[in-house]
Amino acid sequence: MSDAIAMAGGVNNVAKTSDVLLFRRVSSEMAEVKRVNLKDILEKGALSEDVVLRPGDSVYVPRSKLGKVDRFMQITRMGLYFPIPARF
Repeated sequence: MSDAIAMAGGVNNVAKTSDVLLFRRVSSEMAEVKRVNLKDILEKGALSEDVVLRPGDSVYVPRSKLGKVDRFMQITRMGLYFPIPARF
């Protein structure tokens, strides 16, 4: 994941890198949501925590601390974070 974020231009100084979300589709209607502490990966070299992205994964780096996030989310609700392609 850290490589993909770097290739996308990295993060800015307001990014909440300790609270990054990975969205991974598990069906045409549902996605698994995993919280990743990118800050630890980058600052402490916790490479074992760096997630290998798969085709179709989406990453969201927020500006502030996120509240409770369900482990699984309906695809239709993911538009709250960013637009998701309709195809699986």
